[in-house]
Amino acid sequence: MCVLPDIAHCPLYIASHDGDGLGCVDDLARPCKVSRGEMDWQTALLRLAATDRDYPLVLQLIDTRGAA
Repeated sequence: MCVLPDIAHCPLYIASHDGDGLGCVDDLARPCKVSRGEMDWQTALLRLAATDRDYPLVLQLIDTRGAA
């Protein structure tokens, strides 16, 4: 499940709007593949970080989830 209270701030949700398959939205009726068990949060963030895009919370969230 997304650790952010507002999905609009989630890097994976934001990435979904780029249409390159790196986001968590494939169905607007059920927008979070992570909460549906179809995407791993940490792996998806690492893939997103590897693109060198500037999403402010990506590395911080990787560290937070890695410590949990």
